[in-house]
Amino acid sequence: MALGTDFPDALVAAALAGRHDAPLVLTPGDRVAAGADQALSHLRPRSMYVLGGTGGITRPTMDRLARYLR
Repeated sequence: MALGTDFPDALVAAALAGRHDAPLVLTPGDRVAAGADQALSHLRPRSMYVLGGTGGITRPTMDRLARYLR
């Protein structure tokens, strides 16, 4: 996961995803976008990296993202 509005976070996330042969899902920091919700519901990841820092990703969004983990 990366903050979809911050170029450096998305760039680093793309490199990390490529290295691990993993999907990259972008979302705003204050909510889980509909497309991200659909992707994560389908993928049911065992783990995820969330980039964007506490200034970019709100606690409620982090809590929501944690619900997608199996």
